[in-house]
Formats: sequence, structure tokens, C-alpha cells
Amino acid sequence: MPLQVLILGHSYIRRLRDFSGSTPDPRINRNFNLSTNDFTIKFMGIGGATSETLHRFLPSVVLLQPDLVILEIGSNDLCKRRQAPGHHVALDVASSTFRLAEQLMEIDSVQMVIVGQVLHRCHLPWFNIRVNKYNEILRTLCEQKQDIIYWTHKRLWKSAVPLLCADGVHLSVHGNFKYYFSIRTALVFAWNRIRQ
Repeated sequence: MPLQVLILGHSYIRRLRDFSGSTPDPRINRNFNLSTNDFTIKFMGIGGATSETLHRFLPSVVLLQPDLVILEIGSNDLCKRRQAPGHHVALDVASSTFRLAEQLMEIDSVQMVIVGQVLHRCHLPWFNIRVNKYNEILRTLCEQKQDIIYWTHKRLWKSAVPLLCADGVHLSVHGNFKYYFSIRTALVFAWNRIRQ
């Protein structure tokens, strides 16, 4: 029986779905060029989504009965939250993301959650400082759980080629290409862990 996969998150996921369905490159398709005997992949990408937004979609996730959830969330939370004195936005957002991953693990069908790192945005140094701290905290939280995996998008973190669109937020075609292959690598990683 194929591994039931849900890729859940913000606009990056919606754009990845569109990219994988419209790119003429034969290496790219909506099933990540993986056998349909091994994987059934669904996308749930909500533009502007935050951890709180995705909490409201948990009943829909339960109905889909995924074995694996790839979760891409946190960047909109980091951008929208204001920092008050004594308040640590990165810690709050990382904790909220981790709680969401734990809630996903409580769904009977879910065997693993992979949480993707948040990427930098162009020309927003204050945001990128939050991203660095968030990723560090989230990685540490994920290390506490065997079935919640922090995923580093290695080819996206440091690239000689610009990976963002003119808006400085969303991935360009080249960025989506690299993102696609990072997600594909995560899928293969999860398959090997779950099916061993």
C-alpha cells in the first residue's frame, strides 16, 4: 500500500503544487517522480497561513489519513508578530510550530512529521535574525521526538543563484526547482524510516 503523504503549509506549498504540475521538466511531477505504488501525495497550501490557521485545518487532515505530514510553517508567524519587551517571538513561534507537529502526531494514521526550516527573505534583516533563532530552537525541540524531524533545505539555505521572486518572499522558478528536490529527498528519507 502506498505511503499516504500530506504536504501542509503556507503559500510555498500551493506554489510548489502549481510548479510541480506545470513544469515541462520530465523529472518533475506532482508525485515527485516517485512510484505511485509507493507514494500518494496530497498538497494543502494556504496562502498567508500561520500555525494558528493550520490548527483549524486539523479535522481536514484527520479525514485525509496521512501516514506522513511534511509541514512548512512559521515564516508568516515570524513576520506578523510584534515583539514586546520580555517577549521572544522566535521562541513563541517555534513552540507553536512544535505543538502543531505534536498534534499531527496524535492523529492515528500519522507515523512521522517532517518540519521544514524557515528560509530567509530579502532585505529584511530583523526577520532573518528571527528566522535564525527560530530554526535553532525548532531543531532543538524536534531532537526530543523520534518521529518529528527537523528538515534543513540544504540547497536552499546558501545558494549562489537568487532563489526568491522580486517580492523577496516567495521562491522563483529556480528556487522552486531546488525546493522540489529538497522535499523529494525528505520523502525518500521518510519512506526509508517508516518502511524499514
